Amino acid sequence: MSDAPECKPIVDAISLLQKQEQTKLNTIATLGGADKWNAMQALGDIRQQITQQKSLLDQCNQQHAADLTINIDVTDIPGDTGPNRIGRAWKLGQGQPTLYQTATVQSGSITFNGILGPSRQSFGVSIEGTDDPRINGPDFRSGPLPPASVPPIIDPVGQIEIVILSPFVITPEVLAQAVPPLPIQGLSSGVSFSVTMLQFTTDDDVLNLAASGSATGMAINSTFAFQCAIQVAPSYSMSPSRILEISPSASPKLSMPGLVASGLAGLTSFIANLVDTAALQPLGVILNNFVTKQIASSLGLSVLPSGSVLSVRQLKATAKGLSVTPVLGAFGTVLSDFQPASVPSAAKLIGVTVEPSSISTGDPTNMSAKGTVTFDRPAPADEPVQVSVDRPDLITINPIPVLIPAGKTSGTFVASAIPQLLASTAVVDATVTASLRDQSLTAPIAVRPEPAVTPPANTGTSMQPFRIPPPPQGDKLQGLSQFSNPKAPDAKWKAAPE
Repeated sequence: MSDAPECKPIVDAISLLQKQEQTKLNTIATLGGADKWNAMQALGDIRQQITQQKSLLDQCNQQHAADLTINIDVTDIPGDTGPNRIGRAWKLGQGQPTLYQTATVQSGSITFNGILGPSRQSFGVSIEGTDDPRINGPDFRSGPLPPASVPPIIDPVGQIEIVILSPFVITPEVLAQAVPPLPIQGLSSGVSFSVTMLQFTTDDDVLNLAASGSATGMAINSTFAFQCAIQVAPSYSMSPSRILEISPSASPKLSMPGLVASGLAGLTSFIANLVDTAALQPLGVILNNFVTKQIASSLGLSVLPSGSVLSVRQLKATAKGLSVTPVLGAFGTVLSDFQPASVPSAAKLIGVTVEPSSISTGDPTNMSAKGTVTFDRPAPADEPVQVSVDRPDLITINPIPVLIPAGKTSGTFVASAIPQLLASTAVVDATVTASLRDQSLTAPIAVRPEPAVTPPANTGTSMQPFRIPPPPQGDKLQGLSQFSNPKAPDAKWKAAPE
C-alpha cells in the first residue's frame, strides 16, 4: 500500500532503521560472549523504534487520507428506476472483500472518506438502488479502483456512468443447454447410480433441478427421482467477469420406491453432489456467457466496451424463465465516448431452388434433386438455414440445417425420394421450405411414386428346365433310387406292370 506524501519523513526513518536492523543481524553472527549479548540488546532497541515509527506512519496516513468524491451519472432506459442509491467502499485483499464504508448518493454524487489516493487500488466500490425492495443486485461494481493520474489530470474515478438496460428473459431452452451428456453415473456404498434424465425448470422465485434414473446393487434395484432448488443471484463480486452466482440450495429430495427416509439420507447427499458437479458448473458458464452476449447484441455491438462492467440489478424466476434486468457501468466517460465498430448487417434469405423440380421414388437415375439456398450478401459468420419438406414420407433433406460458411452467399442440400412399397401412379406435389430467423421461402418439387425398377440379376449361367426322369424299364427295381412324392411322403415309385 502506498503512503500519503506528507508521511514521507516517517517512511524514510523506517527505511533507515530497517537497514540498521539488517546490519546488526549480520554482526551478531560474528560475535561471542558479552559482545553478542550487547549486540542483541541493541537489535531489540532498533526493532522497538521500527514499531514506534510504523505506528506514527499509520496515524499520519489516517490524518492525511483524502476524501473520494464520485459523480454518479445514471441513464435509465426502461424509465422506472428511482433516484435513491447508496455506495459501498470495499477493502480488497487476498480473501473476500471487507466492507470499509457505506455512504449515500446525494444530488448525484457520493463521497467516501479516508481513501488514500496513492493506495486506492486496494479499494473497490459498488453502487446500489434503494427505492424498490425487489431490486436484489448492484447497479455498479468496480473491482480495484484505477490508479491516480500523475501528474493530476481528469480523474476517471471522479465519475461513474451507469446505463440501466431493458429486462429480458433467459428461457428454458437456454437453461437446457447446461444439461450435461447423459447418462451420469456414480457409485456409492456399493450402489451404482445412473442419471438418465436431467432438466431445469422455473416457477415463481425458484429455479428447480430435477433428475431421475436407476440404482442397482446391495439388494437395491430401483428407479429414483431427485429434485432440488438452485440459488441463482446477481453477483456483488469485485470480479467483473462474474455476473450471476450459482449454488445448490439446502434440502434436496430423493425418492426411491421401497426405501424409507432413514435409508435415503446418505444416498441423497451422494446424488446431490453427483448432479451438482455435472450440471451446476456448466449452468453458471452458460448463463454468464448468455447474459454478456445478449447485452452486446441488444446494443448492436459485437463486444462490450473495454473498461465497462456488466451487472444484474434484478433477477427473478418466473414460469417463463429467469427475468434479468442488466446494468452497464464504467468509470469516467468510457460509455459516452465509446465508438462501436461497425457490425456487419445480418444476411437475408433471398432464394431457394430445387433442380430438377420432379423426382421419382423408383427410377434410380432420377431419385434426387439439388437444392440451393441463397443470401443477399456474404454471411458475416457461419449461418445455419433450416430446410424442411411438407411430405417427409416421400422426401428426405440432407443436410439439416444447411450451413452457409462465413463469407459465402449460398449453400446446397439434396432432396431425395424415399422408395415406396406400394405406389400409385398419381404425381404428388410437395413444398420445400427454407427458414432463416423470421424469414421463410419455398420451392415446389413433384414426386412420382413409381415402383422400384430392379433388373434381373445376371448369374452368368443359363437356366435349364428341370425334368423328372422317367421310371426305369423292367420288372425289377433292385438297386434303383426311390423318389418320394412330396404330396404323399410314404408313396414310392413303382414299376408299371408289363
